[in-house]
Amino acid sequence: MIFIAMINASILNIIEKKSFLTYSFFTIALACFMAAFMPELSFEGDVHWWREWALYIHENGFSKAYKSDTLNYQPGLLYVLQIWAYLSKPFYADGIIILKRLFFVFDVGAVLLVALVIRKFGSSMYWSWIILLNPAFLYNTFLWGQCDSLYMFFCFLCIVFVLYNKPYFAIAAIAFAIMMKPQAIFMGPLLLIVYSGWLKEKPLRIFYSTLTFILSLLVLSIPFILQGDFNKLIQISFGAIDRIPSVSMHAFNIWYLLMPGQDLVWVPDSNLFLGLSLKIWGLLMFTMALIFVLKPFAIFFKRSFFTDGNSKRYGATILLATVVVNLVFYYFNTQMHERYIHATILFAGTYAIIRKEFLPFILLSIAYFLSLDILMFHCRFPVAVYKAFIPYNPIFISFLILFSLILSTKQLYRDFSLLKLK
Repeated sequence: MIFIAMINASILNIIEKKSFLTYSFFTIALACFMAAFMPELSFEGDVHWWREWALYIHENGFSKAYKSDTLNYQPGLLYVLQIWAYLSKPFYADGIIILKRLFFVFDVGAVLLVALVIRKFGSSMYWSWIILLNPAFLYNTFLWGQCDSLYMFFCFLCIVFVLYNKPYFAIAAIAFAIMMKPQAIFMGPLLLIVYSGWLKEKPLRIFYSTLTFILSLLVLSIPFILQGDFNKLIQISFGAIDRIPSVSMHAFNIWYLLMPGQDLVWVPDSNLFLGLSLKIWGLLMFTMALIFVLKPFAIFFKRSFFTDGNSKRYGATILLATVVVNLVFYYFNTQMHERYIHATILFAGTYAIIRKEFLPFILLSIAYFLSLDILMFHCRFPVAVYKAFIPYNPIFISFLILFSLILSTKQLYRDFSLLKLK
């Protein structure tokens, strides 16, 4: 009987691998078709710098990139710019399509990871196409030409490793995400709670985890450190805070409800209210909301998440918690950019597919699409539409995000309640 069971398990394993290969083939084929029709549209304010830094790398060498006076990005992007510089002439305008296709590789890679996760929970892998074909998900790469897909991929890879009980690989993945863009740090509080019980079991794991994190950060930084640019890397990493000290950089969050009718890009978050700066008020709201949404995860202070059955039992809830934490980070803090919830679309879509509850995902997708298009005008509607039509109103967008946050938090508490009953 054991022999027969082993044979059956082997056959199922082969079928699953073949199924994923078939899915991957069709997904990559669809992605290639989409990439072939990728428009030349982009936001020149960002692309100008991609082009300048790629040209600097092309002329001076990759390891000397941080000798540039204007470079203020994490090392992760530079590896993509190096490939771009090799494949094209980045100082030619048409080269931007090649760069956007390189960014799109990470979008597609993330969708393939989604397929692995939803298959784990019994859903068809082809459900992941609702994310791949989501206009809000595509806008960032296809129409803006931004690189948020880089950190998004590694954030999701981190959670995939958590769900597959690979804690050290997850630590390496989040370190890589931070080296792509520092806003990946939003996952820190959730990961610390999830890891807490596991670390307490064997305190030596704290040392190994810290070492893994530091070494992973260094992997992408070594070429620049050897050129003597360690201090500049530190300055860029910590300088991201207060680089643009505005109440909001077009992130239509709670501040647009509290200060309606104002262009918050030009309002410093150092302004005082009741003796405290707006930045401090934002941090206080963020902290209180974060404590509330992460309260159910306190169980992992006492027991390890990385035990048999927990990844399947709490896996979907971890995905939802990532959505809620990102939304709380985005909705209450000052200095937020409109693109800081890009990764949330991926996590929210994955949870929606697993639970077949799509409303928060739909609301968030609409809000994110409107947030980007109100700045880019790439849908080519008349300007009067943007100014007068309600969906393009910042307050309307803020309410959409708020409703998505409330619904997702309610689902999070409901999921934990149901898990306690099992």
